[in-house]
Amino acid sequence: MRLSDFRTTLLNHLATTPATGDPSGSWEHSGFVYDVFPIAAPREGIHLRYSIGILDTEPATPRRQRPTEGMPANTRIGVRWAYRIRKDEQSDDYQDALIAEQVLLSHLLLVSRTDGVGSLYVERIFRITIDDGVTFFGEVTLRALHLYDLL
Repeated sequence: MRLSDFRTTLLNHLATTPATGDPSGSWEHSGFVYDVFPIAAPREGIHLRYSIGILDTEPATPRRQRPTEGMPANTRIGVRWAYRIRKDEQSDDYQDALIAEQVLLSHLLLVSRTDGVGSLYVERIFRITIDDGVTFFGEVTLRALHLYDLL
């Protein structure tokens, strides 16, 4: 599978993810690339937004690699998201942000091998509040074992 197709499959799958616990809607893809989200994004439009990046790829086995067969590979995928926390409801909103994170992550892991993505594994989850505690920022790193197209 081409890495651009890999990313598109994940984006399409997350496009149907509801923001459980939040009455304001569902998750939306940010127009900002992974490397600058949420730093460059305007804060008023960051709530329930995410960005996906393909971080790195390495061969899964040291065997000979043939362009016609592809290469078994491990690719690390990063997903960053943001959730607004109201100053007067920080504890409740933080709790809702954790619930929304769980829903987002469970939808990511529902992507199946039939989608061409391969096996997805959670490698790391990072969380922090930024902007004086009014933005919950999270990041998950996934590892995907898949066949990397060489043609």
